[in-house]
Amino acid sequence: MQTEKVDKKEQIMDAAQSLFAAQGYEGTSVRDICQHAGVNVAMVNYYFGSKEGLFEKMVEHKASFMRGKLEELLKDQELTPVEKVDRIIGIFVERMFSHRDFTLTVTREMSKSKRQSVHEMMAAVFFRNMSLLKQIIEEGIRKKQFRKVDSDLCISTIHGTIANLISAELMLKMLDPDLNRSVNLYEDPSFRKRVIHHLRSVMRHHLLKESN
Repeated sequence: MQTEKVDKKEQIMDAAQSLFAAQGYEGTSVRDICQHAGVNVAMVNYYFGSKEGLFEKMVEHKASFMRGKLEELLKDQELTPVEKVDRIIGIFVERMFSHRDFTLTVTREMSKSKRQSVHEMMAAVFFRNMSLLKQIIEEGIRKKQFRKVDSDLCISTIHGTIANLISAELMLKMLDPDLNRSVNLYEDPSFRKRVIHHLRSVMRHHLLKESN
């Protein structure tokens, strides 16, 4: 019974994620989600209370995976700070590309201010994740392995670059004629490696002390 309960919740959140990405938060009703998930409205109300509650649980559920990875890296005494940043970039690219619908939904909703409660909820959830990444960058500064950089803008560079790539597939294919127009870039391992390599190169050049 417990497994079935978890499966139903996952099923509803997956349906909501798909519809929010395609139609936006405002353009998606609870009934749309129920129809897509094959459940009734009472079940959504029981698990989540409301559409806003469902959205909040979906965001927290997705963010918790990345938070766990960041916490593991922060505690790791074997890896150097630059190795941790390299790992984070790889995880971010793989995760955000694999969950493109979710990334598009969050990017869209974060850019809107009329739903202040939703905006504040997302900011609070992602702040917890970004503060862990900030600690890792500042660990490198404290150990004098990184230059004294603006850690907040380093985070924006990593996250913002990936988010921009996710929202601009057609433009990327127009800019680079070697990219196959018929291939989904976000499922293409070679494109993921290209993005990871680029971001690691950019951040290493920016973070490492000139003597390195």
